[in-house]
Amino acid sequence: QNVAAEDLQVQRALAASFVAFRDSPLASRFDRVLQVGDAAGVQSPLSFGGFGALCRHLPRLRRSISEALKLELLSKEDLALLNPYLPNLSLQWAMYRSIAKPPENEPEFVNRMMGGILSASHRCGEKVMMPILQDVFSLSALAPTLASWISRDPGVVPLFVGSMGVDNVLAAIRHLAALAGYSLLSSWVEPLLGPWVDGLPPAEGFAWRRRFEAWRYGSGLDYEMHSDD
Repeated sequence: QNVAAEDLQVQRALAASFVAFRDSPLASRFDRVLQVGDAAGVQSPLSFGGFGALCRHLPRLRRSISEALKLELLSKEDLALLNPYLPNLSLQWAMYRSIAKPPENEPEFVNRMMGGILSASHRCGEKVMMPILQDVFSLSALAPTLASWISRDPGVVPLFVGSMGVDNVLAAIRHLAALAGYSLLSSWVEPLLGPWVDGLPPAEGFAWRRRFEAWRYGSGLDYEMHSDD
């Protein structure tokens, strides 16, 4: 950005550390500069599965980056559409607070919570367990997992809510509602709008296709179950 290398000042140095951001994914702040993967904060704050998250988003990024280059839509406003709000990722951030600040009088709380969630997803079968293990939160995977977990260990609920804090609980409710909304938009609205979007001017069509991707990935409906057969 027109600054000589010798004029740059180091603000902080990080090593052997996972960097995550609450407002992930991070929107582009400069023209012609796009961060992806861990740099964009798309990794799960629960498992820090950065490589898996990057692989999951590769098809979306390949399409959107190719289209942005072809149409020369490379401003920071255009590129910000490639890292949109994703309710399922933001929901994980709200839940992460229970791990970051567990109850002081419950030293096994994190193991109890994570073990309970993973065991619950296992009881619900592979179609529920596999997306949960891969940090792809969708209504079809999250709802039965939480129901099974809470029914087996109802006493964990006040601990879980207390460790999250009121603000994060309210944020989780908002993100869960948005996840449901994105599911409806991706399943019902996108198929209806698709033909109309195809007839729009290039820049408008680009923006709408990025919205469609946000709905799909933000609701976890991009997940595909692969069989070993």
